[in-house]
Amino acid sequence: MAQKTERSQRAEIGAKQRAYIRDTLKELDITATHMARQLGLSPSTFTRFVRLPDSSEKTLHPATLDKVEQLRQINSDSPTPTKTQAAWAEARQEAEPVEMTANWDTYLAQAVRSLIGNREGIEAWRLHTRALELEGFMPGDIVLIDLHGSPRPGDAVYATVREHARPEPVMRQYQPAGAVNLLVPRTNEPQPPATLVVDNKAVVIRGVLLPHRLRERAAA
Repeated sequence: MAQKTERSQRAEIGAKQRAYIRDTLKELDITATHMARQLGLSPSTFTRFVRLPDSSEKTLHPATLDKVEQLRQINSDSPTPTKTQAAWAEARQEAEPVEMTANWDTYLAQAVRSLIGNREGIEAWRLHTRALELEGFMPGDIVLIDLHGSPRPGDAVYATVREHARPEPVMRQYQPAGAVNLLVPRTNEPQPPATLVVDNKAVVIRGVLLPHRLRERAAA
């Protein structure tokens, strides 16, 4: 099987994002324009993205998808997991590194810098996954990852999985099982993400999550 290129991988992610949004619009019985206004986004930009062909490489920021899912959960009449909810995990990465730009939450930036201090190899990441919710890590949390840390059994870890042209970040619990080291999801999701076997080739542990959990303040 031919390996996917980075461009084709972006197009695949974008297509899944658009399918997820269209399913959400149908479930909530609202228009893309209405959803954009609810999310505080430009209606024209958002609608244009939804109408793009599946060959387009344009994708939405993971934080925007988190907002869409939060809107869906608040307004959905379905008491059980839906096709839309199941598709959410396929539409965005599990986590992303935080870039503390000039317009970032000043209070949060100060808290992150204070927690990191003079230690090297500590990175701030934003979670978009429920894979560690039973360990207290939730979507939207800002977490600190020790890239020099050695995982112990039961630790929450950051790993990468290389299935396509570039490795994808995943968050799991480290569970050694005899000669095999497993990365296990800790979630109540009806369709949980996969349990992975660490082979230090396709699946590599990159760091250990520290216990701190921070959140951006809601806009006034």
